[in-house]
Amino acid sequence: MFDKRVVRGNTYAAIVTTTREASQQLRTSQKVASLKQSRRQQDQDEHDFIPRDISTPPPVEGRVHREVWTDDLVEILTDKPPNYEKDTQTDFYIDRPVNRLFMPQKTGEDKETQVWDGELFDFDYEVEPILQVLVGKTLEQSRMEVLEEEELATMKAQQKKYDELKFAEIAEAQRLEAEERRQLEESVREQSF
Repeated sequence: MFDKRVVRGNTYAAIVTTTREASQQLRTSQKVASLKQSRRQQDQDEHDFIPRDISTPPPVEGRVHREVWTDDLVEILTDKPPNYEKDTQTDFYIDRPVNRLFMPQKTGEDKETQVWDGELFDFDYEVEPILQVLVGKTLEQSRMEVLEEEELATMKAQQKKYDELKFAEIAEAQRLEAEERRQLEESVREQSF
């Protein structure tokens, strides 16, 4: 499509058209319009022959077409979309300048003391005697506990032996008493005959 009011190319140059060129452009535009009109008429004629209702072919002999539900889900149609109300609340914010860090003013003189390595405290040297005392006390305490346990075990063994001997003596005494009583009863029985 050509329109002489639309300028293509450099707009600084003047467009010079003569009446002859203008009439020739008019004739070409009329020819193009008539060609377009005839093409539209041909398309319309071809379009009229296309059948509007395209249906399924007839069923094969011995079969019948049935309507079948093929959708997965039932969709409820409404004329109004669902409405939702949402609320938001923002924090109340006052734009303030950043607080400066408080640095108290110095009131005295700065002094330093130089301390060399090993001048104040030598850990290995200072801790060794304390560690030896702690280890010695721990070993002595554990040795005493072991000796007490052994002594208690020995005392229990001696007590057990003593109890066995005592029960044996009591049993022997009871046996002797029973024998003496039996002999006494026998002698009393012999005298009574």
